[in-house]
Amino acid sequence: MSSKKKTIIFTIELADRELLGKCLLALEMAKKGFRVYIGTFRAVHEIRHSIKSCVFFHKSSYKRRALQYKNQMGATVAIMDEEAGIAIPSHRMEDFIRFRFGSLTSQAYDFVFTIGDRYARMVSELPSMQGINVISSGWPRIDLWREEFSSIHNKKVSEIKQEHGSYWLFVSSFGFTSEAGFERRLAKAYSEQAARSARNVYQALKNYIDLIKQLASDQSQKIIVRPHTSERIQEWEDIFSKYPNIRVIREGDITPWLLAADGVITYRSTVNVQAALNGIPTIQYKINDIDGINDLAVFKVSKCAETVEEVRNHLNSFKSGSQKETLKRLAIEALEGNVASLDGKSASEKISESLSSVNITPQPEIRITPLKKALSHCWDRYKYLEYRTGKILLKNSKNRKMSRFEKIPNGIQAKEISSIIEKLKIATQSTGLQTRIHQASTNLVLIEAALDEKS
Repeated sequence: MSSKKKTIIFTIELADRELLGKCLLALEMAKKGFRVYIGTFRAVHEIRHSIKSCVFFHKSSYKRRALQYKNQMGATVAIMDEEAGIAIPSHRMEDFIRFRFGSLTSQAYDFVFTIGDRYARMVSELPSMQGINVISSGWPRIDLWREEFSSIHNKKVSEIKQEHGSYWLFVSSFGFTSEAGFERRLAKAYSEQAARSARNVYQALKNYIDLIKQLASDQSQKIIVRPHTSERIQEWEDIFSKYPNIRVIREGDITPWLLAADGVITYRSTVNVQAALNGIPTIQYKINDIDGINDLAVFKVSKCAETVEEVRNHLNSFKSGSQKETLKRLAIEALEGNVASLDGKSASEKISESLSSVNITPQPEIRITPLKKALSHCWDRYKYLEYRTGKILLKNSKNRKMSRFEKIPNGIQAKEISSIIEKLKIATQSTGLQTRIHQASTNLVLIEAALDEKS
């Protein structure tokens, strides 16, 4: 019979964006003696009756299940809202924070971890947050922007450079790619400020499409377009179908694509900061006149250009090592007060320290019967068939939502997580830690420190 350990559960909604950071946090929790489960929403929901005490850690407020899991699994509920980042304009912060956190209550939530001090202060001031621990920790995803973690991407960076050569990376973050998409966004605006923001985004979308087309008129300049997860790849391919030197690719984590690029074109994206911390130039286009956003870190580390020639000249001239070091220093200065844990203790370490002191009852390892595993696998294959059928029938539909099979195309697999953990051990100088990584069920993986041969 397995030993009893404190249990923590991580859900994954979007593998490209979340899996690496969650694996880093899982490694730190394993060091603290926790048994960690990483899984899809459904996989976690299937095991809810097998756990009597745990930490349930989610990427945002999970209003659908938070109170249910607190009651059914004895869960301490911790959230880290990864939409509440550094690209929110100052004039929208109060509205945004009320929208994201205003309905939380201590009956359902116990911890909120924020990207930095500014968010922690403003979230703590909400009346609804009384009794909830708000901690400025930083994000594990941003931990991975540190120099010591760049080596985990070396192989992929080399493969990208070999296949694509020299290119500029256009990182889209509009959330829609058409007038119809804009109208849907506008209809969902929760305030006049949000509506004004949607109009600004739509104007920027048109400006950027024109910019990329003009840059691509130089056939020797390759551009890779990376759509936001809420945008359809097919729609971007249609927009640039007449330009053979433009490729639309949304594959894996963005970091190796960023590190392999000669320069980056973005719109109000935290990618600006990630690039600057790695000495990679970024540029934004025709957005200086939008009120309330030029004070953000994503603008302070990026050049704002008004003409196509400015864009070309800046990205082509940014070559020297001294320029790269200046960018790195500027990024750290711009993030002061907004992002915790850029140096010193990592966000993953801070979060693991906070959660390791939670009073939860150690649990035995979850044992899932062969029958339940088979049923889970059959359901997963049925949903995959349903997804494939729907994709064919609704191929041209503008309303088709992204499926789990697009958000997590490889599923949650022990083999992939084991590979990631081994790389993270090297980066964190934890190679002496023996870990046990086990496929507990379909899209559910267990991670724990192996203390002895019987562990």
